[in-house]
Amino acid sequence: MTSNGEMRPNINDPQTTPEKPAQSEINEVFESVLDAQLLAGEVVGSIRQRIPIPKETRSIRVDSGYPMPVQFDFGGNKMSPKGKKSTQKLADYLKRLGATDINLIGHTDTKGSHRINDQISKQRALAVKSYLGKLGVSTRIDTEGKGKREPLSLPRWKNLTRLEIDQRNRRVEFRIIN
Repeated sequence: MTSNGEMRPNINDPQTTPEKPAQSEINEVFESVLDAQLLAGEVVGSIRQRIPIPKETRSIRVDSGYPMPVQFDFGGNKMSPKGKKSTQKLADYLKRLGATDINLIGHTDTKGSHRINDQISKQRALAVKSYLGKLGVSTRIDTEGKGKREPLSLPRWKNLTRLEIDQRNRRVEFRIIN
């Protein structure tokens, strides 16, 4: 049990976990947590605070960034209330981490032209950057828009409708540079 009364199994305790799970199983659980957060539309708990992330797992999605469940209305850059909560948790995480340089990458659903979606995705990244600034994040933040070119890989989301998948693709990802 942790200091605040939460139950947390100890992966190194042979009574709790007779043998350490394979790295592929750990990665699968971590990916499921990311999926659950995107499905919920908000970061559950605080980023990497409640669950100790094993060192070997910290590199997951580094190349593609960490998808933030910051949901946006169709065709716009206005964050949902849950998206603002997720951004607040990102701000807390960046402050704790002491990151000096991050990149925000905006994305859209697959509807519309590349030109329009590129503009919207950039505006979404800028909206998150602006909100992080209002929350006191002093980290250097670069922004970019990928439009509809990099939809989420959704192998576990077979039961979602096209509308639900589109909503999850209207997102911003973050990448810690330094």
